[in-house]
Amino acid sequence: MTEHMRLKGYSPRTIRSYIYMVAAYRCYVGKSPELISCEDVRSFMVYLLEKRQSSTSHLCQAHSALMVLFVQVVGQKDCGDKIPRPKRAKQLPVVMSVEEVERLVRSLVNLKHRTMLQVLYSAGLRVSELVGLRIRDIDSGRNMITVRHGKGAKDRQIPLSPTLLQLLREYWKLYRPVEFLFENARSSVQMSARTVQAVFEQAKAASGIKKRSPPTRFGTVMPPTCWRPAQICCPSATNWDTATYPPRSSTCT
Repeated sequence: MTEHMRLKGYSPRTIRSYIYMVAAYRCYVGKSPELISCEDVRSFMVYLLEKRQSSTSHLCQAHSALMVLFVQVVGQKDCGDKIPRPKRAKQLPVVMSVEEVERLVRSLVNLKHRTMLQVLYSAGLRVSELVGLRIRDIDSGRNMITVRHGKGAKDRQIPLSPTLLQLLREYWKLYRPVEFLFENARSSVQMSARTVQAVFEQAKAASGIKKRSPPTRFGTVMPPTCWRPAQICCPSATNWDTATYPPRSSTCT
């Protein structure tokens, strides 16, 4: 099953989640996958719903993992029709106001941490996309940030504001990252998502914000981004610190 998901291009995180879910399923039924029927799958889903009182998100993940195993790997095509997928509740995201985002960012003294949150909110990135950014993904010649292998393994480009570019240059002059835009303090490896989430929670506590905004979904709660085209030299590792900064816009923070 692991090889199948790798060949299909599933992310490492999804593979780990699905393998964990299938292991829990096998512990519940106590049988080899070749001997399990669709009724066993249905029984497990009912167990998660009624006994474990699992969330809809957890039920959907269990359904997806088991469908990969039985429909795609084992070849029991009829299980896909017999086991209904739980319907997700359509809830509006928790959105911070522009003023709250300003408080969140300004509550941090550390320049690296402040820059991380500024990039997350102004570019509307997911945490996994932020930690995957490399220096070459910042293209100031076209005022663009390139996100590689984002949701669904898709690339996309996001406008880069002059204000954010200036902050990135100040950050680079102080920290000098080697490959990734945000790296571990003790090595040149990329920063972990847990570190970013910890910084987010620290900023929330310092700014007194009580909203339960998910730390992994900045892309759904970003405030409006102020940006304008500008002729700025490319921020490569050799000229970020020598580039001429654009004038600060009065409407940007």
